[in-house]
Amino acid sequence: MAKPRETEYHSFYAGYVNACPETDLMQALIHSLAEWEALVGRLPEELGDYAYAAQKWTVKQLLAHCIDTERVFQYRVLRIAREPEAQLSGFDEDAFADANTAKSRTPASLCEEMKTVRQSTLFLFESLDPNQLKKTGKADGKSISIRALGFIMAGHIRHHLSILEQRYLNT
Repeated sequence: MAKPRETEYHSFYAGYVNACPETDLMQALIHSLAEWEALVGRLPEELGDYAYAAQKWTVKQLLAHCIDTERVFQYRVLRIAREPEAQLSGFDEDAFADANTAKSRTPASLCEEMKTVRQSTLFLFESLDPNQLKKTGKADGKSISIRALGFIMAGHIRHHLSILEQRYLNT
């Protein structure tokens, strides 16, 4: 089923949005968090430093990337809700991954952090009224709606869970 018309985003994000079968934004966010908990919550600690190939992120870097990205998108939601004319910059995910401290963390602690960050996302979206969800702004020079950002957050997690299963866990 198609997402409502007020879900506006650049084609780059289509895979994330399409990873959400839900049409209800809050359900997409809640369900994708449950999927995160089910997979990441059972990862063995010794897998944390594993990378499936040279120049690829470790499991812990991938998990930290999901957390970082969620926070960046939360900021975009807040800025567009409060200041829709703002021009929000993009971010270099590899620079973020290089600068994070994931290597000193455990998969379990990263799992818990994502659960807390997603809870914050849920509170943020609950605080918005229907008109705010329809607002659009510019991020990395491209038009995007607040509602789309929510689906992108849910789909982003699902995208990386799929990569984790296929390339790191070979399931």
